[in-house]
Formats: sequence, C-alpha cells, structure tokens
Amino acid sequence: MFKIIAFTAADSDDQHVVDSAIKIAAFFNVQVEFLHYVQGPSEWNLLSRTAKDKHPDCKVKIANARDKFDGLLRDLRSCGVTASKRIIVQETLDSAALICNSEDLLLWDSKSFWKLDIANWIKATNIMLLSTFIDPRQFNDLVVNSCFQKPLKQVTLDLILRLSNQIDLHKHFLFVNTQKNFESSSNSVNRIKKSINQSGFNKTRIEVFNSQRHDEGIAEFSKLKNCDLIIIEYIKASEISNLARIEVPLILIKS
Repeated sequence: MFKIIAFTAADSDDQHVVDSAIKIAAFFNVQVEFLHYVQGPSEWNLLSRTAKDKHPDCKVKIANARDKFDGLLRDLRSCGVTASKRIIVQETLDSAALICNSEDLLLWDSKSFWKLDIANWIKATNIMLLSTFIDPRQFNDLVVNSCFQKPLKQVTLDLILRLSNQIDLHKHFLFVNTQKNFESSSNSVNRIKKSINQSGFNKTRIEVFNSQRHDEGIAEFSKLKNCDLIIIEYIKASEISNLARIEVPLILIKS
C-alpha cells in the first residue's frame, strides 16, 4: 500500500521534511512513517548495554529521536492519522536499509541528498526532494518528464491521478531533445500523445524542449513554466547534476 516516508537524520536541518510529510499524507489519506538515521555501529541492536555505553553520543541521539517522534506519533494518532517511526543506526547509510515498497514515496531534504552516491539511491525507491516546506493543495502546474518510449510507470500514473483527483492541476508532459539523442519533434509529440491517450488525463500539454543536456533541459523548462512539482522517469545518475539547483519539489521515480 502507498505510504509516505519522511527521512530525517541526526544533526540535520530537515524539519520541513517532517512537516511536509504530514501534509502530504493527510492530503492523500495514507500512512506516514518517520525514518530517522543515526550514525553509529551498524549492529547496534545486537550490542550489549556495556558496548552501547562506549558510544554515548549515539545513545543521546537515539533517545532524542525517540522522544521527538513518540510525541509526534501520539499527536497524529489522536487526530486519526496512521503513523509510525523507524530508527536506523549505521556507520554509513546504506540504501538497502530503507526497506520500502515499490509504490512508497520517500521524502528527503534536497541539500543532504545530493551529497550521497545518487546512483544507488534512485534504484532503491521513489524519492521526493524538498528544499522547503510544501503543501500539495497549493500545486497548480505539474511537469512529467519521461522518454515516452513505453507507457508511463504505474507509480507515476498513480501519483498524477491522486493529485488530479484532489486539485485542479495543469499537467505538462515534457520530452527533452538533446544534441546527443536528437529526434524530430513530430516523433516526440506522437509518443507523448500516445501516453496521454492511454492514461486518460485531461488538462494536459505536450512539451518538447531542446537543450544540451537532459537534466539541464528539465531545469530550464521548469523555471520557464514556474512549475510547482516535477516527476522524472528514466534518468541516469550521470545526467542529474543540474537538478540540484531546482528548488521546486522533485520526484525521482525508481529506475
């Protein structure tokens, strides 16, 4: 079942991720999970009390996280929101520790995400990058970028549908034409039309944008259209360096 997961870490400024996750989960009427990372011995749960006492800083951070999220969970559950918490203790954060379902959406602070080994993370789950607090009820313009060589992924379709059912959303289906992989606009338009027809969405626009690079084109187009949310399919880790400068919410669909 679709779930919103808010990733936070000790010593990180990511309260906007927590607040946004609560808003998004309420908007979609789904479960929210708070996934908190603390740097420490990877086999923390197997250590004896004496061994744990040798890592006082780690113990304090875990205790603080429990206090914070236990209080938050009580408040949310009293309002009828299904919520849970999970604390991960590892020397180095590993994408394998996420344990996410294929349809889950993991919210992450964009500033900290770009410091990771991105190639592993975009294979692990669907990731929403946030630089500030968001309220999905304020979205007006959505950009959906794909290669459109095949039907849109089910996760993408579900997200668009969930949003469209709640708000009056203008949807821009974007194909970025690069010098390296150039094709005629008519071919691109026909493929996008096919995707739109298969999905049955309304209020759609077909967009073909020329740029030197794939990620550069997404960034330039999104700024030009002043969009509120970007969903991206089929992008390589080597192609996304320019996405770090995009300040609007960005969803990377699991590759």
